[in-house]
Amino acid sequence: MKGSYILNNISTTIILILITTLGLIYLHDRHPKVYNYIEMKNTYKNCIIVGKENKDNTYKLKLCNPYIHENELRVDYVILVKDYIYFNKFIGDTIK
Repeated sequence: MKGSYILNNISTTIILILITTLGLIYLHDRHPKVYNYIEMKNTYKNCIIVGKENKDNTYKLKLCNPYIHENELRVDYVILVKDYIYFNKFIGDTIK
């Protein structure tokens, strides 16, 4: 009798730990990455800014990798950036 009580407590604890872990993973993935200048420069070097979007103080840059599309500018990446990057970068700029 006592052995089944201990096993029940252990299995309940394991289930609670799993649910908590999955919840934390979900909440972490729910918040998208907002790049500062150094992170953007290191990740998207040589990309060209082909579009900008600002909705509700969320600043997005649309980027094209010129090495993938040689003769046309397609949107390859849409990234969230800090406000100072959004206001100091222009369409046609290359991230260097």
